[in-house]
Amino acid sequence: MRLSNKAYDFLKWYAILGANAISGFLIYCGQALQQNGITIAAGIVAASGVCVGACLGLSSHEYNKPADMDVTGLVYLEDGDENE
Repeated sequence: MRLSNKAYDFLKWYAILGANAISGFLIYCGQALQQNGITIAAGIVAASGVCVGACLGLSSHEYNKPADMDVTGLVYLEDGDENE
């Protein structure tokens, strides 16, 4: 699945700022209204931000990785490619 730049930018904004702002707002409003269960909703919003951020990080890593890199992140040199 490919994301457009606009979708990627929105999801990145959500993971970095949106989820934190929404969960903070929910916690503040829940305390102001004396609603004890609102922290569960705030935790779910924050966790969704972490999940989206992790998925975007993995996607970015896969997009930017060189062709000769394996899944462990190691680059293998062929004979004669070493400078030392």
